[in-house]
Amino acid sequence: MTQRPKILGQLLVDDGVLTAEQLQHALEDQRNRGGRLGEVLVRCGLATEDVVARTLARQLGLPFAPSPLVPDKDAPRRITESLARSRCVLPLRSTRRGLAIAMVDPLDLGTVDDIQFQTGCRIEPHVAEFSAVVDALDRCYGGSLEGLVASLPDELKGPGVSGDANLELATRAAPVVRLVDRVIREAVEAGASDIHVEETGADVRVRYRIDGVLRQAVEIPGAARQAVLSRLKVIAGMDISVRRRAQDGRIAFTQEGRTLTMRVSTLPVNGGEKAVVRILDHDAAPESLEGLGMAAGDLRRIRRLLASHEGVILAAGPTGSGKSTTLFAALSELDRERQNVVTLEDPVEYRLQGANQVQV
Repeated sequence: MTQRPKILGQLLVDDGVLTAEQLQHALEDQRNRGGRLGEVLVRCGLATEDVVARTLARQLGLPFAPSPLVPDKDAPRRITESLARSRCVLPLRSTRRGLAIAMVDPLDLGTVDDIQFQTGCRIEPHVAEFSAVVDALDRCYGGSLEGLVASLPDELKGPGVSGDANLELATRAAPVVRLVDRVIREAVEAGASDIHVEETGADVRVRYRIDGVLRQAVEIPGAARQAVLSRLKVIAGMDISVRRRAQDGRIAFTQEGRTLTMRVSTLPVNGGEKAVVRILDHDAAPESLEGLGMAAGDLRRIRRLLASHEGVILAAGPTGSGKSTTLFAALSELDRERQNVVTLEDPVEYRLQGANQVQV
């Protein structure tokens, strides 16, 4: 009797990546908000892209294409850029039997057929991470935000998307997923502390806060403005149908081996909605006051204040000036083994070993 192959979720449970309870939570999230199971697991922070892709490849008996993807020089030209970007696929190389293609979803037989029709080759799918395919597409075709906006399909450049069902479909469209992913990655690469996404009537304006100053990144036209805001809500665990009240959510984002936590807040404003993404890099917190580069005299004064048994230290400054960084560097000076250290924060930005951190 032939044994039925195990599904992706069960394989991850068997491998010890997930518990049965976590799998049920992910399946419930999938029923409520849609998307592939692997995408849901990454979105919920239950598994990494690499683990999901490798396990999917094992489940389907397909090769895994590790990151970074390095295609042969002429391979990407075998299909059009619009097809590659809209389906999130990348030709890797010609083989004896056909054309090797890196795919996030190798079960998308419609895409396999389209590539086969365009190239006239037998297609050999290889499973790859979404972020690896996006990065490789940007290297091969160019990845400016303006270029990604220009490559949006015509239906997302019109006046708007009608109905929650259509909007939910638009948020899962590959061009929108890729655009939002690129907005976040570019902000992290630029050292931004915040991403501001603001509806301005007909368009959405995206700005990065760098060194305390907001700087224009890109403008997104037409119906895509709703899809982009809704995509942020989806990956942050918010309700895309709620537009008339504020919401808060969180995103776990991996880039170049670093896991970043992002706090997302939305607010209804005149003419639409505004979203702010706060980028929290836990690895960026200094381990001591010396790491702040203070003058020797200032360092002595702060340490003298920290040694006091009573009093208040007030840190004031504009957004992005380093208030939280300074306070956490100061807290790191305290003996948290012999003292009871309690923080009240909104949000908890850095993890401090030995402290009782309370989000309010």
